[in-house]
Amino acid sequence: MKINHENAMKLWTERFGKGVEKAEDRRGRPMLKTAFGDEGSQYGWNIHHQSPKRGGGTSAKENLEPVHFLTHQEINGQ
Repeated sequence: MKINHENAMKLWTERFGKGVEKAEDRRGRPMLKTAFGDEGSQYGWNIHHQSPKRGGGTSAKENLEPVHFLTHQEINGQ
């Protein structure tokens, strides 16, 4: 799965359900569906590879997870 806006929206719907506009990531941080890729938003989120690509992980939807930008930075040690 190529990670673009369209596929991020599909992944959101698969993980959180149709019609869900606000959800929490694995650390309880709130995300808004419309804030995908918006680092300036307090509800901004991105797609995290659970098994990193540099370690052989793929962009298959089973390896992808919507997470808040802050969570993504923490997971990646930034």
